[in-house]
Amino acid sequence: MNEFADQINEIMPVVAREFWKKQGNDLDKNKITISQLLILNFLAKRGESKMSDLAHFMEVTTAAMTGIVDRLVRSGYVIRLPQTEDRRIIISF
Repeated sequence: MNEFADQINEIMPVVAREFWKKQGNDLDKNKITISQLLILNFLAKRGESKMSDLAHFMEVTTAAMTGIVDRLVRSGYVIRLPQTEDRRIIISF
């Protein structure tokens, strides 16, 4: 069993590197960053969220998160709920 674990331990960095290389190429085609992808995944699981919740999740300031979300809004991936008149509320589109 240890031999199998050792083989997995050797191959995992190669698999991970190839996976991220492929994912990176696919993400580049759509002009979406890993950070934006993580935010979209967060919103897909949690639904509408406040900017502070997103910033806490990503471990960045709310100002930095606003920039990330603004780019997602411009790309049409997320919208802000205008009826709440609160830019902190974000919902996936």
